[in-house]
Amino acid sequence: MGNSSDIEATNLPPIIESETLPPILEKKRYHDLDALRACAMLLGIVLHAILAFGQPGWPGYAPQNDAHWMVPAVVSEAANAVGTKAPEKFSPYKLCFTAIHGFRMQLFFLVSGFFTVMLWRNRGMKELLIHRAKRILLPLAIFTPIAWITMLAGLGIGALGAKVFFDGKGDIRAAAERSVNSITDAVMVGDLDAVKGHLKRGANIEQTNEKGETLLHIAAFFAHPEVVQFLLDKGVDPVIKSKKGQTALNYVEGFWNRKLEGVYKSIGGSVGLDLDLDRIKRDRPKCAEILRKQGASGLHGAPIVEVWEPEGPLKKFEYRVYYQRFTSLPDFDKLTPEFSGQSEKGVIDLGLAEREETFGMVFEGELEIKESGDFKFRLGSDDGSRLLINGQELIDNDGMHAVKYKEGSIELEPGEVKIRVEYFDSGGAQGLSLSVSGPGVDEIKLSKNIRDSEGGDWGEWDKGDFNQMVMKQLPEWLQAVLGIGMVAAMAPMFNHLWFLYYLIWLVLGFALVVWIAKKLKLSAVPGWIATSPLRWLWLVPLTFVPQFFMGQSFGPDTAGGILPWPPVLLYYGIFFGVGVLCYGHSEFEQKVGKLWPLSFLLAIPFLILGVCFMEARNAAAAGDFESNASQIWYDHFWVSVCASIYVWLMIFGFIGFFRAFFSNQSKLARYISDSSYWLYLAHLAPLMCLQVMFAKLEAPGLLKFIVYCVSTTVVLLVMYEFLVRYTFVGTLLNGKRIRESTTA
Repeated sequence: MGNSSDIEATNLPPIIESETLPPILEKKRYHDLDALRACAMLLGIVLHAILAFGQPGWPGYAPQNDAHWMVPAVVSEAANAVGTKAPEKFSPYKLCFTAIHGFRMQLFFLVSGFFTVMLWRNRGMKELLIHRAKRILLPLAIFTPIAWITMLAGLGIGALGAKVFFDGKGDIRAAAERSVNSITDAVMVGDLDAVKGHLKRGANIEQTNEKGETLLHIAAFFAHPEVVQFLLDKGVDPVIKSKKGQTALNYVEGFWNRKLEGVYKSIGGSVGLDLDLDRIKRDRPKCAEILRKQGASGLHGAPIVEVWEPEGPLKKFEYRVYYQRFTSLPDFDKLTPEFSGQSEKGVIDLGLAEREETFGMVFEGELEIKESGDFKFRLGSDDGSRLLINGQELIDNDGMHAVKYKEGSIELEPGEVKIRVEYFDSGGAQGLSLSVSGPGVDEIKLSKNIRDSEGGDWGEWDKGDFNQMVMKQLPEWLQAVLGIGMVAAMAPMFNHLWFLYYLIWLVLGFALVVWIAKKLKLSAVPGWIATSPLRWLWLVPLTFVPQFFMGQSFGPDTAGGILPWPPVLLYYGIFFGVGVLCYGHSEFEQKVGKLWPLSFLLAIPFLILGVCFMEARNAAAAGDFESNASQIWYDHFWVSVCASIYVWLMIFGFIGFFRAFFSNQSKLARYISDSSYWLYLAHLAPLMCLQVMFAKLEAPGLLKFIVYCVSTTVVLLVMYEFLVRYTFVGTLLNGKRIRESTTA
């Protein structure tokens, strides 16, 4: 990579010409572009710091700091006006992450293209390749294993620190503090004495929260049997339902599984408690038993179970669970199940698997038919499923795919009909739905909703990755081929240094283009193509093409594997190429980015609407993809359009901003520019160490975010000054630097 200080620039025409390289005419430093490239690097630290507050699953994620704000009415109205729907809430941290991700690396590659052609103009192709091998290839080879080792070490140290500082203390401290605050908090932490104290001081035992939940709901969810019994004895009605129609018993009826465990972790974090999951798992059945007995005693009317969920339609209901990754439905009768069981609910439920992915299940039961006639069954699943009636296959919905529905009809006589459903999930999202309609029956649901999850308000379905949803619509042979390619492309082999790997490919591509141009004696590309306002006519459509084939997020996919993923390589190649074309043109320096405040202002609506389209797309794709296909592709089209416009507005805005404020030489800016390469290469280990260590710390999220960023940067700057800048490491990254001598 290197800084432009290693290169003497010239004001020459751009590449694609066949003549011999002209002599150097003028030396020039691009202080603004140096600083701009450093900004792109340093924003990477900000980006990874944000993940601790807006990305569940990230090491050091602090759910108690993951705020969710209501979407302003003006945004919802604007989304409706353009044919989409805004989410009800949004995470400010995730929005900031999306805003940065939508332009950061694209900006870096554009500046890299500019400096690449500058180096070629001054030193020739051979020196360019040697220089890039030293500054890019060698650091990639050396720092990739170091990054992995130090990151894992940082995670280990962070976990040890978290155990020392917070293990066993967070619950006690939080419980003591919360018990005093309100009766709701006292119920939440299970402090019965505090609950009684609040009642003596006039607290309302019949209160409900904004979700319609009573204190009994809360006590049941957090599994405090003594508090549950006390509230029942005090007359709290167990039949009362929340706004989603759930009683307290419904919160503790479900089977314990990994999904429910994740729900408790998330909720515990959001309320600032490090919950004892072993205790909750042990005491949930106790709470359920207390609530069942109370309901059956007649003190508050009919039993709760009958009020909430009557016995399911399937009699003699049995299930078998197989822990294995399937790609199609096997002959389950030849396999040994992991476990099996019976359920009085009589309803098909994937929660019985007690596993989130890569499993198979067989459900068997009997359905009572009261009138003869033609009955229509509707089976939907993600991934494959099969329905057998009285031993005969009626619906084959096999294969790896997103949610897909199929229907089948059969003549049935009165009596008990044997129902058998086979199902497998190969990974990712899952779902299974079965319903029947016929004579005397409008529709009977034989399964829970296809996207049901335990816990009602406490849980949320994971919409999954759009790329994977699209993949599941393809033929199985194509899924297999693309799947292998995507694994090779997306596996995080290079960790956060993947951009160096792609930069190597782009430099090699540049060398190939120059060689072809000379062989074909092509003339120079006119500067107005990249610098005229007319550039928008080709920049946006060209960017749209690879953007349309990426769906991980708003902006480019992240591909850190050994195989350069074609859409990603082409996408970044566009920005690299524009940087190449901009070099040597006075129009670029004088006009591009001149209206930078307007660029930033215009970028905002494209970001917000793009995110709205993306959320709507993912929600529709997580359901019945086939039925929602037209809406899904409509939303995806506009996601790609918004992302393509947004990225160029931000790039031109940043170019103009840095040209306005960083064009003059500054020792501090030069020093930060030099250090930025090292800071980005090394930042993950200390940053993630801090995130993991202080994830449970009860402090404002913004304060923790600032501390993470500043602490990481300061530590690495000290290391840069004393261990990197004037050593062989600094020479490897930036070229040789000599410490300035001081005189008395």
